[in-house]
Amino acid sequence: MEEQEIQNVWHHVVMLDDLGGLKRKITVTYDTIGTEMAINKSCELFSQNVQVKGFRKGKAPKNLIKKYYRKEIEKSAAQMLSTEGFMHACYEHKIRSEEHTSELQSHP
Repeated sequence: MEEQEIQNVWHHVVMLDDLGGLKRKITVTYDTIGTEMAINKSCELFSQNVQVKGFRKGKAPKNLIKKYYRKEIEKSAAQMLSTEGFMHACYEHKIRSEEHTSELQSHP
């Protein structure tokens, strides 16, 4: 698979459990590649807006950004994966949701 193709795939598995009535439980599991892609994307977006001492805004090396802002980047990546996973699961299983983020949770 080419690099460009890999960037368009989040590498996840979606499971849907029927809890009765209109309730459904969606479980989205990501592999290491998908998780790393989200962290890198989050770092890229994050680096555009932070100032690291000794570097112009947006010009600090990614490894320094990850070092100084690791928790924020991981939180952003988890939110990105949760949202994308939920939206993909709804599309894949033809689920319509009125309040799609009310119970959205991410687990490391």
